[in-house]
Amino acid sequence: MTEPVIRLEALGPVATITLNRPRARNAISSEVLGALVEVMAAADADGDIRAVVLTGADPAFCAGVDLKEAGRETSLLSGPRPGSHTPWPPISKPVIAAVNGAAVMSFTGDFLTAAEALAAGLVSEVVPHDGLIGRADEIAGAIAGNDDRAIRALLASYRQVEAGLVGDGYDAEGQASSAWRHSGLDLAETSRRRAAITERGRAQASGASLDSGPSVDMT
Repeated sequence: MTEPVIRLEALGPVATITLNRPRARNAISSEVLGALVEVMAAADADGDIRAVVLTGADPAFCAGVDLKEAGRETSLLSGPRPGSHTPWPPISKPVIAAVNGAAVMSFTGDFLTAAEALAAGLVSEVVPHDGLIGRADEIAGAIAGNDDRAIRALLASYRQVEAGLVGDGYDAEGQASSAWRHSGLDLAETSRRRAAITERGRAQASGASLDSGPSVDMT
């Protein structure tokens, strides 16, 4: 049988959702996006689940948008989800990202080590690779052990504060992204640039392994 592109595993009050396209480094395709929306909604609707861990099947968390689909007008990736800046409807439960593998930030294309991401405040904790999911589960379990109504109320208040601070920023970002995709995106050139960034990242990592300290980011 074909492996599902998204795996959902629930153990008590904690659900683990895994992006499961390891050969494509878990790149977001239309199939992945559609399944992710369904699985997140299912986790939110399940009264027994109180916290969610989101991760990717090794060797990487997620390589970003699947470039083979990005230029198709009919693709689910051709624009943001109507009415939202998020890839799935916001859920009422905390989501902890267990990020395995390297990360690249937007402007420089440089690879960041886990230690650099921690120093920049992009992640909340760094742990060895073989302890990543265990630590994420530990955090999720601690959250799930608290009063569920209070946790949801706190999460809702944090989102209200975020909305007030960001304002129309997410809408502007979504409009700019959509305009860029429809401006004549050269997929071959994009692929070439991505390959160049990957090679540069390998050179940067020659003195220190980027995989030695995956990160746990609680959001």
